[in-house]
Amino acid sequence: MSGDFRLCYSSCRLSYFRPDTKYTLVPDYSVLKEGDYCSVCINEYGLMISATMSLVNVPEEFLKMDPLTEEGSGIREANVCEPVICQSRDCREAIRGLAGLLEAYGAAESNAVLLSDKEEDWIFEIYGGTSWAAMRLPDDRAAVIGTLIKLEWVNPDDPGDDWYVSPNLKSLLDGMPIPVIRKDGCYNIAETLTPGKRETLYTMRIWRLQQRLCPSSVGPFDENFHYPLLLEPEEKVTVLEVMKLLGDRFEGTAYDMELLDWADRRTRFPAGDSNQSSAHIVQTFSAFERL
Repeated sequence: MSGDFRLCYSSCRLSYFRPDTKYTLVPDYSVLKEGDYCSVCINEYGLMISATMSLVNVPEEFLKMDPLTEEGSGIREANVCEPVICQSRDCREAIRGLAGLLEAYGAAESNAVLLSDKEEDWIFEIYGGTSWAAMRLPDDRAAVIGTLIKLEWVNPDDPGDDWYVSPNLKSLLDGMPIPVIRKDGCYNIAETLTPGKRETLYTMRIWRLQQRLCPSSVGPFDENFHYPLLLEPEEKVTVLEVMKLLGDRFEGTAYDMELLDWADRRTRFPAGDSNQSSAHIVQTFSAFERL
């Protein structure tokens, strides 16, 4: 167990802390010797949290306004799941708990956290040391994220029932060179923070999974196109199809990994990356009824 985790676990207990909450975790990367480094976990209430998705394209001008904390003193992939999962029964409790940890300790990394319970699914994006936004994912859509900022339209002054945002998010977005704002006061977070061409390495990965889900409407790869977060799959997405998505290596396209020389394979980042330590399919379940 890392010192970072002990700090958060012992000092950031929430008001509704339940010391007997049971949860199961899957350790991630152990070579760095950072304790459990939990990649995904689920507790007895049916709450799931996964936090192994770095946001690689947070711009420097934003991080100058909201700097990350020094490594070892803030919230990171390695320590974010357990302090929240052991104290929460559903996504909304977990979001409030994670927001409290960020307020108390700040973030040492820019990450996306996925949460799911028996009723809802959420994505929580952490941008700078104290700024973040969380959105409830629609029940009839699929989300393909892929290490890039993906959250779009939200009104920070009136986020509604399907959003939570940090108190400072609006002022930080206003501080960017060209804030993307609609007449109704909604900000496009992704377009404001990353207005130009996004990283081809990660954009290609998003394109490929969206193409597999919507083969008749998602065309050839366009590295200049901003692929949206949500889409409506053309067919029901089964567990078997999710397995195939997680193992995709651009087969049948011009970017097929098998067509590359071995030395060039690091230039592409498929969903089925040979260097990943694990992949997860999590099925949530009804809350455990205590006797």
